[in-house]
Amino acid sequence: MTQYTTIPAGYRISVTSWENDADNYRTECLEGLSKEVVSFYVDFSKLFTSKNNRSDKGFGNLYEPNDSERQALTNAFTKVVEKHKDTFLALCKDWNYDETPTDEEYQDICYELHHELFGGSEYFYTRVLDSYKVEYTPTEVRLEDVTYQF
Repeated sequence: MTQYTTIPAGYRISVTSWENDADNYRTECLEGLSKEVVSFYVDFSKLFTSKNNRSDKGFGNLYEPNDSERQALTNAFTKVVEKHKDTFLALCKDWNYDETPTDEEYQDICYELHHELFGGSEYFYTRVLDSYKVEYTPTEVRLEDVTYQF
């Protein structure tokens, strides 16, 4: 039986991240997205610059954040949500939140979304944004698996 990989029409965001001392690089891709969702994801991803970067205090590379660090991240996340409110509320429905999330749910959503975009970590609470790339394909692409030929 022929196998296919399908790349859906729409936008794709690829997020490359690392942890600790710039090791354990990883790239995660989400595909078939609207421009509005990608814009939200880009702004969200930018929250995770290195917390040790002298020019920009980010939330990347948090190991075991205390309550005030978690609250600061939640507050920053809330600002991104306010900028993309309609998109965020539509995503909340997809994530089975019927109404605007509570503060505790904001923390959970932020953590889960970070894991989805950055791939999660066994040891760190957050990974560091290295880079992101946004691509667009106007139509679905089907790639045939021809590995058996080699």
